[in-house]
Amino acid sequence: MRIKGKIKSTFIFVFILALLFPSMIHAQSYEGYSLIINNFKMDKALKTQTMGGMTYVPLHAVKDNLGIGLEAGQDILKVRCGTRVFEMRVDTGKAFHEAFDGMPLILEGDGVWVPVLALKDVMDFNIEVLADIKCLRIITKPNMLPAAQLMDRSRKVAYLTFDDGLEGKITPQILDILKRYHVKATFFIIGNTVNKNKALLKRIAEEGHVIGNHTYTHKSEVIYSNVALFSEELKKTAQAIADITGKAPTLFRPPYGMNYIKGEAYQNVLKQYKVVGWNVDSMDSRSKDVDSSQILGNVRYQTKTKDKAIILMHNSATRGETVKALPQIIEFLADNGYELLPLE
Repeated sequence: MRIKGKIKSTFIFVFILALLFPSMIHAQSYEGYSLIINNFKMDKALKTQTMGGMTYVPLHAVKDNLGIGLEAGQDILKVRCGTRVFEMRVDTGKAFHEAFDGMPLILEGDGVWVPVLALKDVMDFNIEVLADIKCLRIITKPNMLPAAQLMDRSRKVAYLTFDDGLEGKITPQILDILKRYHVKATFFIIGNTVNKNKALLKRIAEEGHVIGNHTYTHKSEVIYSNVALFSEELKKTAQAIADITGKAPTLFRPPYGMNYIKGEAYQNVLKQYKVVGWNVDSMDSRSKDVDSSQILGNVRYQTKTKDKAIILMHNSATRGETVKALPQIIEFLADNGYELLPLE
């Protein structure tokens, strides 16, 4: 009777654990699962694949988020994880190392795929299975959101928006960071910057970011002097963007804020646009002396009470501190339960 009681108690304990905690990874297929790293949901296109009976993660696409380095040669693949370096021999599209206990990495073109079990057992990442939303969550740092709160994250959304570009030095750096974190943002473009930066505008569109109209000159004495000039500015900018991207913008952000376009005549001109302001000002353009820590602090403070945060930043030539702050802003938002989306 005592043994039966222990068995019963153990069963109840395991059952309670299954209810309270997400299931941990084990040797079964999680084909087509999306990926979450810490509290950050990766691009929908990044999914697991089942190969040779094991579930694989596209390591090449998430290595920066995991802090992993890759060096691929013809016969050798080096994988750096923290202080450890795994030098792996490559044979017919597979890379082997004894530490991986017969679980090969798979090389496909420029891609490197790693078994989920290797991430857990060899690289020591914590991995949770969020079966309800078909996601694998890879945890690399402490104090992450509980899984239940993470799965309810749709109530908190942040939109990264950038004004005043295009600009050949700062904008590419911002795009590189967004690409590294698999984040889509919204860029409000000044029309007279397009001609010198056509390839850059094309890159913004091709990488899946949303493009909005921010007038042609951004000069208040011109665009707000009369409605006719304002309308002309919008048309010229829309045409310049459409010529490069094949699509005219449907979003508009008024330079210097909403107060300038309250009149009925301006509202009539803007009927074809969705007008977008902001409710979080990073203040990256308010002072020449602003630094990245202040920019981050402004975002942290202003998002405290907001479930929907439209964040104003700039990608003009002097915004080097914005570039420095951007990775920290993205990580802060993700760690605090925000889903990062482009405006629509």
